[in-house]
Formats: sequence, C-alpha cells, structure tokens
Amino acid sequence: IMDRLEDLQARLQAPAAKLKQRRMDRAKREVEKSEEAADLSLQDKYPEIFGPEPPLGSAAGCEGPPADSETRGTDREQEEPPAKKPKGSIVSVNDVQVLLVSLLARIGKEDERQPLSTFRRKLTNLATLPDLPESPELCRDAVETMLGAVGAALRSGDLGQEALATLLSTLRCIETLESPV
Repeated sequence: IMDRLEDLQARLQAPAAKLKQRRMDRAKREVEKSEEAADLSLQDKYPEIFGPEPPLGSAAGCEGPPADSETRGTDREQEEPPAKKPKGSIVSVNDVQVLLVSLLARIGKEDERQPLSTFRRKLTNLATLPDLPESPELCRDAVETMLGAVGAALRSGDLGQEALATLLSTLRCIETLESPV
C-alpha cells in the first residue's frame, strides 16, 4: 500500500507543481494589472467619457461653463492673455515651474511637499463628488490639489515632452479661470 501511495504521489507531484505555477503566474499578472490601472490617468482609464485629447500645448477644453454677463469680472477682461508658445514648440520644466509659481502666488498658497500619490488620491476622491461644480470650497480644494500635483510631478523629475506639455496645458486652464480660488 505504501508503494502505491508513493507512486501516486510521485505521479501527481508534477501536475500539482504546474497548477501551482499557473496560479502564481495568474496572481502576478493580476497584481501587475492593478498596479498599471492605478498608474493610469482617468483620461486613459475612461477614454469614452473624456473623449479625444486636445492637441499638446493648446488650451482647448478649458472653457468650462459659460459665465453669465453679470458674473463676468471686468478686471479679468481688461488683462491681456499670457503669450502662448506656437504649436510644436518644446516645453521646458522652467516654463511649467514659472506658471506654477505664478498661480500659487495668485491663490496665496505655497507648494505642498507631498508625494504625487497623495494628490492623485485626493483628485480621484474630488472627481467622484457629484456637487463639485456647485461648491466653491470643493472647487478651491480641487484647484489647490491640482497645483500641488503639478509641483509633485515636477519634483519627481525626468518628465517627457508630452507630460510637460500636458502639465502646462492644465496650468493654463487653471489660469483662465476668473477666480481659481
């Protein structure tokens, strides 16, 4: 009987090892997928909702809801819009840094020294709130969090041209707001 059991164990050992290896490989793939999904932006995760991206360096998509004629600020209308670089030009870290510092000064905040993942979590949580567009406090928090995320991204270093152009475009969108705070 012992010989039979040992023989059976020996025959089942190889298929059991293969099954165990397949399960471990599947678990690794699932972990990698979840890590990749966590690193994707909302635009990459849900392209059907966000639609096609505007061209790099443009301020398209920054319009926001139309303002009533009563709420339009006369001060903002008299200011000249910032000079924009022609399409296809190279964006430098300095360009993004200068605009970030300008916006932080405009809202009276200093750059928060937190990791990018913290800002990503905050922005994701803010995006899920249905009353975000109607709440000035939540809008202010979203703008401050976005500025902090840009600062954290710049501190992380080694950003490609596309990432820098996207950050610059985002900051320009924030800059076009009548009252970012």
